[in-house]
Amino acid sequence: MAWGFFNKIKKGFKKAGGIIRKAANFVNDKVMKPFKPVIKTAINTFVPGAGAVVDMASDGISAIGKNDWGAAKESAENIGSWAKSRFG
Repeated sequence: MAWGFFNKIKKGFKKAGGIIRKAANFVNDKVMKPFKPVIKTAINTFVPGAGAVVDMASDGISAIGKNDWGAAKESAENIGSWAKSRFG
């Protein structure tokens, strides 16, 4: 009985991971790639040098879509270090 319960939980996590990867691919293909230059320009007008964060975020989103969680974590750490150096 417990085995079946844990098996269902495992299947649920696999399904959720697939949905997250699908959503990340959709956001990367339909939002980030086409609008990346516009987003970078708009961000740079408010915070100079913040266009690099858009590149790092795009890399992180594409890494999640490719199921490369190490690269996604590295991208998040790069964004955090940029923010820490920029804002204190």
